[in-house]
Amino acid sequence: MDIQNTVLAMFFILSLQTLVLSSQSGSITPKPHQLLPSVAFPKAQHHENLQQRVCSYALTIKTSCSSPKRTRDYIGIYFGDVHKNEVSIPRIDVPASRSTSRAFEQCSRDTFNVQGSCVYGTCYLYLRRDGYDGWFPESVTVYENKNGRSYTFGYGVPLPNAAWRGFTHCPKYAAAKVKNDHS
Repeated sequence: MDIQNTVLAMFFILSLQTLVLSSQSGSITPKPHQLLPSVAFPKAQHHENLQQRVCSYALTIKTSCSSPKRTRDYIGIYFGDVHKNEVSIPRIDVPASRSTSRAFEQCSRDTFNVQGSCVYGTCYLYLRRDGYDGWFPESVTVYENKNGRSYTFGYGVPLPNAAWRGFTHCPKYAAAKVKNDHS
């Protein structure tokens, strides 16, 4: 009988430890910032009435002169239009996606050629920085190659670590939808 009670007690203790440990883990929601926050990496979305095609873009990212000389931070970006057509790039600093050997140096301007869903007038853009160097963007310009239009989003403030920050310049009725979809 003692062995059976010992086994039951051990099982109870292990179950209790598992319950306590799992209740302590969870996600941390970033605090509000001057830039609009988005707390999760988005999945590309498309308006059902528009044909889903692949379009190419040139992204020009200007690094601030207040940024560290070099960075090892990982940089992600997503942008889209009023119809919720969206291009998501979780890590734009991967060497295969850039046109220069070293991206995001202090006072530099880097151009990335990317492909994704067709966006019809970029009206929102978010960046994410993961790392400890404190990379500091000055601005991001999206060139929509299909129509020759460009859209510039000025940052000029440091990005917090591990949080999406950006701008939504879509008409008000659509901006609420974009913000709600990524919160």
